[in-house]
Formats: sequence, C-alpha cells, structure tokens
Amino acid sequence: MKGIALIGMPGSGKSTIGRLLSRYLRWDFIDIDEEIQKASGLSINEIFSHYGEQHFRTLEKEILLKCTGNNRVISTGGGVVIDKENRKVLSENLQSFYLKTPLGALFNRLKEKKDRPLLKGNLLQNLKELYSERKNLYENTGTTINTKGLCPEEVAAIIVRHLQIEDTPISVSSPVHPFIVGRISLSKLSNYPTVTTKRVWHIYKNFITPEKLHITDDGEAVKDIKNIEMLFQKFIQWRVERTDSLVAIGGGALTDAVGFAVATFKRGCKLINIPTTLLGQVDAAVGGKNAINMAKIKNIIGIFKHPEQVLADPSFTLSLPYERFAEGIIEGLKMGLVASPPLYEFIKANLKKLKDRELKTLKEFVRLGAEAKLRVVERDPYDRGERMILNFGHTIGHAIESTYNISHGSAVAMGMVFSIAASRKLNTLKLKLSTEEEALSIIQEIGITPKLEIKPECLWEKLLQDKKIKDGKLRFVFLKDVGKAVILSISPEQLKSVLEVGVNEISGN
Repeated sequence: MKGIALIGMPGSGKSTIGRLLSRYLRWDFIDIDEEIQKASGLSINEIFSHYGEQHFRTLEKEILLKCTGNNRVISTGGGVVIDKENRKVLSENLQSFYLKTPLGALFNRLKEKKDRPLLKGNLLQNLKELYSERKNLYENTGTTINTKGLCPEEVAAIIVRHLQIEDTPISVSSPVHPFIVGRISLSKLSNYPTVTTKRVWHIYKNFITPEKLHITDDGEAVKDIKNIEMLFQKFIQWRVERTDSLVAIGGGALTDAVGFAVATFKRGCKLINIPTTLLGQVDAAVGGKNAINMAKIKNIIGIFKHPEQVLADPSFTLSLPYERFAEGIIEGLKMGLVASPPLYEFIKANLKKLKDRELKTLKEFVRLGAEAKLRVVERDPYDRGERMILNFGHTIGHAIESTYNISHGSAVAMGMVFSIAASRKLNTLKLKLSTEEEALSIIQEIGITPKLEIKPECLWEKLLQDKKIKDGKLRFVFLKDVGKAVILSISPEQLKSVLEVGVNEISGN
C-alpha cells in the first residue's frame, strides 16, 4: 500500500501522530527533518544559519524522494508543500493528510521551542503569515483532518479509517449470534436508525451519516433512566417497528443502554452492535446481556436479548486513551484465565504488540476473545451457571469502581488481583504460585491498577447488594488453574476473611 505522508504547520503533531500510525500499522516511520539532520550532520538551525533556507529545501526534496515508498509513515516539514515537485510526489505517490490545527494550539505548543528558524521573533505573527502562505497548498495536496479538540490517538484513528486497507473480515461461528471482526464500512449501515455518543460522534462524524441519528451521553451516564427514556422517545419519533434493526455505535455502556432499550421497546426490536472500545469488542457488546444503573448500583436492572449481529472493527479502538484501551486487554486476560488457555497464551506472547495496538494482533485478540465468550454463553445463555465465571474480578471490581470512583477497567484489574491472590490462599483450590505470579505480572505490565488504600468495610455494603447473592451467600469466582475457574458460595463471615486477604494484595501489604 502507498505510504502515508503527514503535512501541516509546525507544531501540528505530525511526528507524534506519525509514530502512532507506525505502531498501529507496523510500518516504518520516517521524520524528514531528522533525516536531513542525519545526512548533513547539522541541526536545522545550523543549516539555515550557514547555508540558508534554499539549501535546506534542496535537502528536503532529496530526502522526500529517497524516502517515498510503500508501507511507511512520513512526517514532513511544515514547508515541504512550497515546492511544486514535492506537492506532486505527496499527491501522487503517497497518501497525504493535512493536519489542520488552530493557530492558538500551534502557538501554545511552540512558544518554548527554539529550533524553528522561520518562527524566530514574533511567534504568533510569524505563524499567521506562514499559515496564510501555505493554507491552500496544504488543502490541495492532502486530505484535510481537522484536529481541533482531538488528541493524537483520535487523529491517528481517523487517518486509519481513511486508508483503503486490505482486510478480510473474519466471522466467528456461533449459534448465539453472528460476530464479525475486521474492517467495517459504516456507509453500508446509513439506512438504519443509529445511536452513538457525543465523543464517538466528535471523532467519526464524517463516517457516521444516517438520516435517523441520536447522539447521547458518554460513559456510564448513558445508562441512567433519563437517557433510556430519551431513547424510547426517539424510537417513537422514528416510528420504529418490531421488525426494524437499530445500530449502536459506541463503547460497552452505550451498547448496554441501547440493548436494554431495544429489548424492551415494543417487547423487542433488533440491534446491530458496533462496539468502538476494545472492552466492548471482546466482552461488553457480546452475548446479549443488557443493563442500566439505578440508585448508584451498576447494572441493577437488566434483560437478556442477543443482538442481531456484532460488527467489531479494531481500528475504532485506536482512538482511545491508553487506560480505556487497556481495559479491553484486562477483559481479554480475564477471559483467557477462566475459559481459554489459547487466548491466555496469545496475550502472554503478544502483550507488547497489543499495548502498541498493532492492528493485525488486535484483530486476532478480538477474534479469540469473542470466540471464548460465545462458547461460554452458548452453554449458559441466561447466566445461571457456568457463565458466572465471566464475573471473575468483577464482583469486587464493581464494588471498588462505585466506592472509589475509578474506571471500570482499573477496578476489574484490581478485582482480578484480589481474586487471584484469594484463589491461592484458599487451600481447597491449590492454585500454583507460579500461575499466580505470572498472571499478576501480566496485570502489572498492562499497567492500569492504581495505588489505593482499600478499606474492606467500605466495600462491605456494596457486596451485600450484589445481584449474584443467593440464599444469603455471595457467589465468587476463583481460579484453580488457567482455563479452570470455580464458583464458590461464601457466607458473610467467610467473605470478611477473603476480603482481608484480597485487599492486602491489592493494597500491596
């Protein structure tokens, strides 16, 4: 595939975003300014000072021609578009993207920089003049990406969506519901009523184009009963019929909320889930559990209804900040520990690539994760037995999440630390020390467990409200070995003892 060239004003983030794209695509990264300095043995300032701008532009052209090729990401200098021949190379031989960035943002990023010879003196005035001279050249040379209000990961994700990547979607065979992982064309779904969140819309608004579109709150707020009522009102306005399919594009909270609304509206319509988070793709949007929150209790009201299909495109996950992205690795690790040794081994062997968000690795990770979950759901669709093993780390995790107001992924990671430590302490399980240490090491390397001083008494009341309580006993998931989880019913007295053991491990005591 043709290489990518990033063009734009100084300070627009070309190098930062280029390095992200290089990791995501596993392509070489080339910074033209760095290559010029290597070739000349001089800094940019020294080249301008000793030989002038024209000499620099000659070197720039030579390096651009030399570096142009397939499967590489090139970060160009701000003035590369001045030369007509450069513009032809950028337009015809590369996929070029113009990172359009507000002048205020450029000023804030560059005000402490001393290595920009064309910006010496009055920085803001110089930026305005350069922008005026180059604006049309940028816009006529590459696809414009408006970076206002976007972080580097989000800009990189938008660029990836613009690429014509050769990708064959993989269908995970399951009688539960269809699951497809790979490149998804949103334009093919533009005739369906669609619900998405404010943040997803802000990032992907050029790709989400249905006539019937509702944009709702981000995160857990979407699972509030007021938002559910708004969804019902929108369905009535759209005149949704029972045979209609609706589309949910967003994270696990969004697919949960829309799934609940769709399952109960007119006693059930059809839903196509397009999860945009890694957690959603390997877990939350898969398997037909739909729930909303009430009285500050997570998922207290819910219903089982399988989606018509789940379409998982790993490129959506590239836009996430690392902590949100890593929540999905944690959920996949959970799935591997309790139900899929092959998934666990895949994570062990590919953790760095997963953390780097290498797309091919993500695709296989999502496939294995969905495959493992759907196997469990097939055997226990209504969560009355084996499916409870998927709550590994979640019982204590949900209590930590609501008590200490931390992210779901971080809370579940802490819950898994708790459950792994408690599993070895329970003599009846005989979890090997080597297995415990290996699993805890992977969680630590994923790197989203905050340092908190957990107080058992603060979790006590939340745990007693857990929906898995039966006959006064709380059912906890523990681990005998990788792929071998057990569900134990624990009395309040036993729970206090287990809490002390697990909380000590979480707190590092």
